[in-house]
Amino acid sequence: MVDLRIRNGFFIGFFVLVLAACGGGGGDGSADKGGGSVQPNNPAPTPTPAVDQARATGIQTIPPQPRTGSPAKFFPLGYFPGGTKFSWDFGDGGLASNDPLPEHTYGSPNIYAVKFTATDLGGRVSTYTGSIQSKTNQPPKLDAVLTTNASLIVGTPISLGVTATDLDYDLLTYTWFVDGKQVAEKTQDYQITYTFATSGTHTITVSVRDDFGGKDSRDYAMQILDNPVIKPPPVPVDPPPNPVKWKKVSDAFSQENNIRFFADGTGWVISMYQAQALRTIDKGVTWQSVALPKSDMGGASGFRDIAFANSKEGWVVGCPQLRTTRPTPDSWRLDFGYGRAGHTTDGGQTWENVEINLPSKGLDCFVAVQLIGVKGWILTSGGELMGTTDAGKNWSLLSRLTTEPSRMQFVDELHGWMINTVPSTTMKLSRTTDGGKTWTTTELPNSSDMNSLMGFSFFDKDTGYVSAQGRFLEPYKLLKTTDGGVTWSELPVHTRSTLGEATFASASVGYVIDGYGAFYKTNDGGLSWNQVAMTPPELADMYPLAVDSQGAWWTAVGGIHVNGGLYKLILP
Repeated sequence: MVDLRIRNGFFIGFFVLVLAACGGGGGDGSADKGGGSVQPNNPAPTPTPAVDQARATGIQTIPPQPRTGSPAKFFPLGYFPGGTKFSWDFGDGGLASNDPLPEHTYGSPNIYAVKFTATDLGGRVSTYTGSIQSKTNQPPKLDAVLTTNASLIVGTPISLGVTATDLDYDLLTYTWFVDGKQVAEKTQDYQITYTFATSGTHTITVSVRDDFGGKDSRDYAMQILDNPVIKPPPVPVDPPPNPVKWKKVSDAFSQENNIRFFADGTGWVISMYQAQALRTIDKGVTWQSVALPKSDMGGASGFRDIAFANSKEGWVVGCPQLRTTRPTPDSWRLDFGYGRAGHTTDGGQTWENVEINLPSKGLDCFVAVQLIGVKGWILTSGGELMGTTDAGKNWSLLSRLTTEPSRMQFVDELHGWMINTVPSTTMKLSRTTDGGKTWTTTELPNSSDMNSLMGFSFFDKDTGYVSAQGRFLEPYKLLKTTDGGVTWSELPVHTRSTLGEATFASASVGYVIDGYGAFYKTNDGGLSWNQVAMTPPELADMYPLAVDSQGAWWTAVGGIHVNGGLYKLILP
């Protein structure tokens, strides 16, 4: 038996036995006709004939399923003494072959009855017919994520990796180009190491192909940093006479979790732990406490997010709670989903509970809400996205994600993103370009170095930022995309503290706050940062970040180390 190994890991056994001629024998040696590209299931044992008599038992091909338009190798299986002659009929009306190991190319996908005949030196004939399926080749498809190591520094070896999906499980060859120049070609190895000689934005092009003409190609943008040494922000020995500091304007809540300002000058502060909100109608000069749904329930939880379609119509969302009422003296009513959504039509002066039923009939929390004009979205903790086109009069299911996201942002009616801020082993971002009907989910690069995503912000449909908490002793991360979240590069971070929100006023000017209130500004799209506000030593756990219509910045204290509070910062 000759053992033939082929590229994609299959093994073919081709039996050849050469015997000296010896007397006649009985039987014509014909095999029963069977099907398939392998030997028949549970074939009867083939006894060694008493004479040199050919006996055909099966057909095998390489590849196991021939691809339309590409040649396939055919192997006869059985017992064939020396001098055996072969003839092949491939079942498609094409040319026959007398080659013992012929090649044949099918012109269309189909199941063909392939027949070969083996004739030994004594003139005895054995035939076998099997069904061989020719199929259309499925080309490989490159993933959207180009993985890298953490050090995207000029002059430093960088590991680059990308995988491809091939439904035919073919052996794949990857060809790598940097700025149009080929730098590597590897078979079945989807990683390379490359050292960039210059900083700036480079285009990584990866092409992948199988052995049957299938191929795919994709471009990835990568930002390479110029200086491998990240200097910490300067700490002045002598503080300026009038340093910029955060000013406390309210301590109504122990923990504020979300701050929203709207174009008409109104602003809202909500908490996950209290069914109350702070509201301003004079651009933050004064704040008033407002009761939300569930505020009349003892120990009720708060809300996660708030949004307005205009100056009057608004929504607030959170987690449901069990509410017990007595419609009559003799009856009780249990409402398990009470307080999951609240609605106002008078600018937030009063709120009413609104029941929005999920298709899954579940009691998941509503974790995010956003309105752009009359179009809006509500995201659930279970990954269901509800949509409205009439400012909330009607809601329906748009899509369902498996990543259980907790944050959502749309920059227009079509382009939106979601992340999950719960600690996980993989850090993923989902993006949509059709208003939330369909989503593409990709894993962020170097997610094994991250413990959780802290926040994200998109300035437009192309430029966005994600901040992340490092895993163990890994530094905190700030990632940037310039293609809507398809690819990401890592930016330098000037703090060992947890990063919170990163908010950008333009594609190049942005701000980020760390966990101790230090406020940083960039003028070059995040490549360098300068601290622009003094860190109040009594503050800790400052995460939410918002800017009002006057350019003033607002943040809140989480309350782990100190009492909570709402703070304001006016930059010179």
